[in-house]
Amino acid sequence: MIDELGSWSKERMYADEQRRRISKGTPAWQLAGYQEFTGSGKLRLRQGSPPSGYGNPTFGDRKIVRLEERITESFVRFEVWRLEEAHREEQRRLEKECRHHAWEAAMAQARIDYVEHAKWEHFKELSQTSGKIDGHRRFLEHARLASEALPEVERQAAIEYLSEMEATIDAIDPLAMPKRLVPKIKKPRDSDLGPFLDGWSPYGPR
Repeated sequence: MIDELGSWSKERMYADEQRRRISKGTPAWQLAGYQEFTGSGKLRLRQGSPPSGYGNPTFGDRKIVRLEERITESFVRFEVWRLEEAHREEQRRLEKECRHHAWEAAMAQARIDYVEHAKWEHFKELSQTSGKIDGHRRFLEHARLASEALPEVERQAAIEYLSEMEATIDAIDPLAMPKRLVPKIKKPRDSDLGPFLDGWSPYGPR
């Protein structure tokens, strides 16, 4: 912005008081004093918008150098600031883009890790179940041998009961139904991937 250098008369000291009185309803014509500007004939250029890294420099007429001779310097400074700001903006864009790519890579790896973890958990569950089943079957054989010493009526009741338990064991034995060996893994939700993201948020590159 270019304006003329000068000075304000002493009445300007009362401007705030006048505005205060006007806000309270005092008619403007009753207020004494006015602002009077006395020009010096000198010009001033203030580079204030957009903000610059040079502290909003001001150029004005001097005894040796006129403002017209400093116009080029002011525009050079503005152009330097504009280029620097464009560079900073490009750096911010690149950093944001790199972070987004890193997050996408982390999400892709987390999905892989989620599936591998689910497969292993399924295998451990089958293995533990199978181990228990083996123990149940061994006990079942011992129980049948022991039931032979029972009286006829009780022995028949024991045989019937142990047959029911054998059917229950077969129903939960993963080796008796090989289809259970293949895990059915559901598609993970974003929240399911949290433990595999190593600090990343599943909801975006925050």
